[in-house]
Amino acid sequence: MLITAGRLLIFNLLYAILVWLTMYFPGVDLLAAAIFIYLLFRWSQHMIDNRMNTWQVMATATLAQLPGLFFSGMAIHSWWRYGPLTSNFDFILQMWHTPFVPWLSLLPTIHLQEFPISFLLAYILSPIYILLMTLFARRLQSGAPGRYRLREPRPF
Repeated sequence: MLITAGRLLIFNLLYAILVWLTMYFPGVDLLAAAIFIYLLFRWSQHMIDNRMNTWQVMATATLAQLPGLFFSGMAIHSWWRYGPLTSNFDFILQMWHTPFVPWLSLLPTIHLQEFPISFLLAYILSPIYILLMTLFARRLQSGAPGRYRLREPRPF
């Protein structure tokens, strides 16, 4: 589980670089973000196929998102204690969530207390990531329609 969480963490970092590079080409960044969601689904499927249950997938995703959870907590603490935008944790948090940034660009320009909603959503993207992987695993583990598993090898 720790190795898988480490791989997910490295995957998030490398995919952030990929999405950052694709942001120079309109539309390609959205495609890269969609592929990121698909790859999270496939990763959840791989973990379920390797006999991990939903709770183990959630724990693995939580371990992989510990940097995002830490930066979220530090940014919220800094915001509460010293005021908005008084630390670098907001910037680091946005860099951590770069694979989701193209999705945030599709949101309408709604502001809460003079901050865009897309900026504020960066604080909860790590829990959304964990929830997404957990829902994928739960869906796959429940034997969803269209998912076939071969239990025993078929005779020739």
